[in-house]
Amino acid sequence: MDKNFLEEVRQGKHWHDPIENYIFPGMTSWLVGDQSFGLGTLRLFQMNRFQISEVTPHTHRFNFKAWVLQGKVINRIWLSRNHPKSDSFMVSRLKYKGKPGEYIKTEENILNFLYIELKYESGDEYEIYTDEIHSIHFGKNSLVLIQESAVISNKSVIIEPYVNGQVIETLKTEDWMFKKPGC
Repeated sequence: MDKNFLEEVRQGKHWHDPIENYIFPGMTSWLVGDQSFGLGTLRLFQMNRFQISEVTPHTHRFNFKAWVLQGKVINRIWLSRNHPKSDSFMVSRLKYKGKPGEYIKTEENILNFLYIELKYESGDEYEIYTDEIHSIHFGKNSLVLIQESAVISNKSVIIEPYVNGQVIETLKTEDWMFKKPGC
């Protein structure tokens, strides 16, 4: 992506249509530019505070490329492995209902997973594909620009801990999430 454009985005240009508390307290998701840029859907994640909770490991309905414009992120890629260090998780399929946080969840099976951790700082780029289960931790004052591909599926996958014969539900949509400013 053009370095001048990335710098303009870092400086706050082209941001619009914010959604506040996007999964995490203090996280704002912004649309960037419009389709006239010819870059597909661009979304900027702005984290203004320390992230205190973990996101449920998940896949996306689209591939994406990310640019860390400021701060740092830790991306965990979850791998299904039978290994002494792996843990049991319930794999569930989510069907997106058209709005952030609205899904139909169907439990599928129990598998063991472990993760590899990848750290990215300002200036780094990375990609995530629809078949990769990941979770992410944003550092305070981070800015991460995401370029989404076309939607490949209307379904995604999550994994939640499976402990003593019970699924520990970590995927929750709270009343404070996904708010338009002033709402």
